[in-house]
Amino acid sequence: AKRQAVTNADRTISSIKRHMGSDYKVSIDGKDYTPQEISAMILQKL
Repeated sequence: AKRQAVTNADRTISSIKRHMGSDYKVSIDGKDYTPQEISAMILQKL
């Protein structure tokens, strides 16, 4: 994960759980994602 953050910084998200339940959004490739959507993507990959 640390290597990913260095090589692909604009597409790496960290500390998303801190924003759960808020109106925080992350923009990746022109699309906005909520913390809940990011968490769902992570869980799908497990």
